[in-house]
Amino acid sequence: MTVKIKMKDTNTPIYFEEVESHFLEGSTLALLFKDNFVRNFPLIHIFYYETQQDRVRLKTPSETNSKF
Repeated sequence: MTVKIKMKDTNTPIYFEEVESHFLEGSTLALLFKDNFVRNFPLIHIFYYETQQDRVRLKTPSETNSKF
């Protein structure tokens, strides 16, 4: 996946390729790369971040229990 991070102190966003996952770790945004490298960014310095990945829609109980 691709992650775009816009820091508060610059106008140019930073793009990170080959990110396997992202998660919050305390007060930081952690990026896990495909080579098992983790990079943390303090949330206080991030204006916003975007991810580009496929989203999975979970089915509701009524959708899974319905009989056609």
